[in-house]
Amino acid sequence: MSCNCDSSNQFAPQSPQPDALWDADWMNTLSYRAWRDTLMQLALTRFEWVNVPREIDPRYIELTLVTQGWGAFFEVSPGVLAFCQATQVDNLDMYFDPQAIELIPGNGQCAALGAPWRRECKTRVVPDASGGLEIVEQNAVACFDNMYRTPLIYQIELAARRLARIDRAVDVNVNAQLTPWVGVAKEEAKLDLERYMNQVIGCESVVLTDEGFATDVTATVLPTGAPFVADSLLNVQDRRFNRVCTMLGVDNAFSQKKEREVAGEMDANDEQIYMMRESSLRCRQKACEEANALFHTNMQVRFATRLTDDGQVDFSDEEVNGWNDSTIPDPDA
Repeated sequence: MSCNCDSSNQFAPQSPQPDALWDADWMNTLSYRAWRDTLMQLALTRFEWVNVPREIDPRYIELTLVTQGWGAFFEVSPGVLAFCQATQVDNLDMYFDPQAIELIPGNGQCAALGAPWRRECKTRVVPDASGGLEIVEQNAVACFDNMYRTPLIYQIELAARRLARIDRAVDVNVNAQLTPWVGVAKEEAKLDLERYMNQVIGCESVVLTDEGFATDVTATVLPTGAPFVADSLLNVQDRRFNRVCTMLGVDNAFSQKKEREVAGEMDANDEQIYMMRESSLRCRQKACEEANALFHTNMQVRFATRLTDDGQVDFSDEEVNGWNDSTIPDPDA
């Protein structure tokens, strides 16, 4: 199971040719990828990893979990910890947990060894070559993205397509509100028509012309009659986006009329957010607990949030390279 969803220039949609007035396929693709990037950024920044060994990139942990569903901590050499996507190569145990696994990083780095890294996620007894039994010690720790152990990327892809479709529907509806001018003129009066339209578009209050203009040129407005429903579509989009945030365990305004919600409705949404958050957090915490015991580390993970008790966002610890507002020099001083 593989899905390469990391951002790269090779995935950037190409813009239409300059002579194209519009390109529906390009706009559809661009809208979808814009939403997919937004949702992926939300998914990848939900959790904060603490005390992770320097040789492991926490961003790669989250990228692997979201796109592949699971990965594993292991040592590539004594004392050097690593994490990458994993594939089971043996039967699951009675609790449906992986036992023997193979680990292959996305860049194929282990290809120089001639085979993938093979590790054990469970200490177990297996038959040996002589027909006896031997104990295989655990030397890897599996980490799953959620309790159901499925990649989140599929839900993100589906949500991105649905949100992008609403964006495109809004574009169509807004375009339908245009009231274009239709000008009809004889061949010899085309310049008169062009001059007249420039005056109309330029909001001239008086149009001066000759007596033949009325018979040679006609200009009317073409009414479309399309109802304006873009605001309703955007409300639907907001509700769908909030549903995705709930799925990710991210706090959101569940209703467009949140000030009118009763306490029970707000608590019900908070419960959904909490349960979805716990589904992912518990899997990561369990992996940290097992890895700390096996590899003598002190890794921890927590949900990344800046919300205070009163519902406000705390930016007090934000600095740029150790600078804050009081230490940034005034260029005019």
